[in-house]
Amino acid sequence: MMTVGRLRVGLLEAAGYQTVGRVHQAEPYDLQRVPGIGGATAARAKAAAAALARAALEATTVRIDPNDRTTAATELVTALYLFVQASPALPATCAQSCALRGTLKPLLEAAAPARGRTAWWFTRAAPCRRPRRGQLPGVAG
Repeated sequence: MMTVGRLRVGLLEAAGYQTVGRVHQAEPYDLQRVPGIGGATAARAKAAAAALARAALEATTVRIDPNDRTTAATELVTALYLFVQASPALPATCAQSCALRGTLKPLLEAAAPARGRTAWWFTRAAPCRRPRRGQLPGVAG
């Protein structure tokens, strides 16, 4: 019986789980249906497969083929370019937006819209009246 560490992989391989990806995608119940694999072994196999999948994702670099100009690749390059251009200013911008949020929150709460027509009618601002030509200071009529 083949083991890796204390995990029995021979039984899983014989049952058709030839790759880590197959174990990672399998439900624990399906792994427990393999003779000789109990709940604890299935849980350890799933945890080991998840750890390997996570490590593979973290270690994988993205390579974009300049000759394969798909829409998705173009959108990815555009988004990455914008991110790289914005990244030096992000910390300062985030700090400014947090300060602005603190300033605007009480003002927005005070300026909340009226809940009904009656409240709106009594809380609306006075209508703007255009002054006549002769009423403007410094304008001859």
